[in-house]
Amino acid sequence: MTLRVTGIVMATFAALFLTSCGTTQSQEEYAESRRQTLLQMYPVKKTTRKDVETKFGYPPQVRENRPPGGWQKHDNPWIARYASRAEKRINKTIPKLDRYFGGDGLFSVCYCWFYFDTSDRLLAAEWQWSSD
Repeated sequence: MTLRVTGIVMATFAALFLTSCGTTQSQEEYAESRRQTLLQMYPVKKTTRKDVETKFGYPPQVRENRPPGGWQKHDNPWIARYASRAEKRINKTIPKLDRYFGGDGLFSVCYCWFYFDTSDRLLAAEWQWSSD
């Protein structure tokens, strides 16, 4: 009886393990799917900076304007990297950004980056693990 229960438990764990291995995404794929979710929640050109802050319920952790020499000239390397990459992805100059810190599921936290035009309308968004 004990061997039979042990066998059933081991078979269940093996099935769960194999099932989870087949459905895993790379970190890049997961970040892209989360970015797409952000864009669904906050539609480009329709969402304002104030809309984002209202939905989050608190002000952004970071609020910046584009330096005269471009985002690559920003003092913070994370801001320089993410904003420059967003400009390349959308092929537009991004004058402003906000970054929020928040929960992503039960056990993880993330940064949500929002990029705005001069009228405070959303141009793009990006999702990042807080551990990156």
